[in-house]
Amino acid sequence: MKSYTDFFKDSHVFVIWQKYGSRTTADALKDRTDLVEVKPLNADYVYVKLAVFNQREVDKLDSLLRANASLIAKTPNLIFDVRGNGGGNASTSEEMVKLIYTNPIIYPAWDYRSSPERIRATEKELKAYQKDTITNAFFYQRAKQLLRQMQAKPGELVREGDDLTRTSDADPAANPKRVALLTNKGCGSSTEYFVFEGKQSKKVTLFGTNTYGVMDYGSDQNFDLCDGTFNLATPWGRNGWVRQYRIDNVGFAPDVPIPSTEKDWVGFVQNYYQKLEAK
Repeated sequence: MKSYTDFFKDSHVFVIWQKYGSRTTADALKDRTDLVEVKPLNADYVYVKLAVFNQREVDKLDSLLRANASLIAKTPNLIFDVRGNGGGNASTSEEMVKLIYTNPIIYPAWDYRSSPERIRATEKELKAYQKDTITNAFFYQRAKQLLRQMQAKPGELVREGDDLTRTSDADPAANPKRVALLTNKGCGSSTEYFVFEGKQSKKVTLFGTNTYGVMDYGSDQNFDLCDGTFNLATPWGRNGWVRQYRIDNVGFAPDVPIPSTEKDWVGFVQNYYQKLEAK
C-alpha cells in the first residue's frame, strides 16, 4: 500500500496504521510550549512564531497577538517565522490576517470530482450546517450549490462556486509596515495557504527557501481498510490556483533566498532591511 501511495508523490495521499492506543499528533503536541511565540527583538522588530497550524496553537497565537497589540502597533517591522510548520487542522485567523493585510485576499474556487463518496460527504456536511443555518448560512448555501452540481454531473469535475474574497478592517498603513515571512521546505498544507495569502500583500516579503509544495490538491477523504486496521487518505479537491500555476513538489519560491550557509535567518532579515534603508 505504501508503494501505491508513494507513486503519487503527494503528502495528502498516505496510509495510516491505526495502532490501538496511539496518540494523535495534536495530543502529542499539546504540552509543548515552544510552538507559539511573540516577542520584541528591539525597537524596530517584533518576532512571531507559529510552528504548528493546529487550532489550539492558532488560538494561542491570537491571544498573544491581542495581548501584544500595543507593541505591534508601534513597531515597524515584523518577522513571522513558520519554518518547519507542516500545517494542521486550522486556517489563518483574523488576527493573523490583520498583520499582513493591505488589500482584499482572493481564494480561487476549488474543483471537486463528483463521486458517490463526495456526494455522501457533502450531504453529511449539509445536515451539520442545518443545525444552525444562520451562523452557517454561507457554508450551507455553498455546500448546497456544490451538491446540486455534483448530482447533475456524476463523474465530472465540478467547481464549488465563485472565487472567494476576504477583507479586513485593518488599516493597511498601520504597523507593521513590513512583514518578513520565513519559509523553508518544511512548510506545507495550511501553512502554504498562509504563504499564498501573504504573497497577495504589499507588506509581505518571503525569505528563506521554497515551501514543500503540497496544496494543488487537498481536502482529504479517509477510507478504512482491513476492518479499520489501516486508514487510506486521499485528496478529493483540486485547488483553483492550478488554473494559473502549480506548486506541488515545487513549492512557493522566496522573494529573497537565504543561503544554506546562513545560520541566523532572523539576523539575515534585519541586515537585509538595513541595507535597503542605507541605499
